[in-house]
Order: sequence, then structure tokens, then C-alpha cells
Amino acid sequence: MSQAQAPEQETDESTESFANRPTASIRVGSVTASIWRNQTEKGPFYSVTYKRSYKDAEGKWHDTDSFTGVDDNLELHKAADMSVTRIVELQQQSRAR
Repeated sequence: MSQAQAPEQETDESTESFANRPTASIRVGSVTASIWRNQTEKGPFYSVTYKRSYKDAEGKWHDTDSFTGVDDNLELHKAADMSVTRIVELQQQSRAR
């Protein structure tokens, strides 16, 4: 299994130009977890989407939401675990404002 990496990107949640970008992304090997902030009347909540990147026979990169074999699923598991931790941090930051 590949090593986990710190979140790839952080965006300023208060900037409207970032509305279509994830609040945070976490990459573990070939798996990327994108954390999305959704504002409601009760305050923000967060959702996560996962994708796996791979190269085809011609060397072109593609993304899929299918995870095969032990390695992919271990990376998905680690990315999900790290996403939960990041969401808790984001929720705490929102409450502190």
C-alpha cells in the first residue's frame, strides 16, 4: 500500500470563487478523497467523494469510482479514515468562528 499524503489542497471556504472546488483533498496512493462543504440553514455539513486514478494501455490517465483488489481497498480505507479526521477538524473550525 502506498503511503498516505497530507491533504493536497485547502481552499478558503469564504471565497465564492471556490464554490465548485472541494474544501480539501486527500490522496493515498491512487485514491483521492474530495471533501465538499455544503452550507445549510443549520450550518455546514461535509460530504466526501472518492476516485481512483489509473493509466490505460496507451499511458493516458483516467479516474474511476471502482476499487478492485486489496491494495485499492486498503488505500480507500485509509483515505476514508483520514477524511473523517479532516471533517472533524473542519467542523471544529466552523464552530470556533
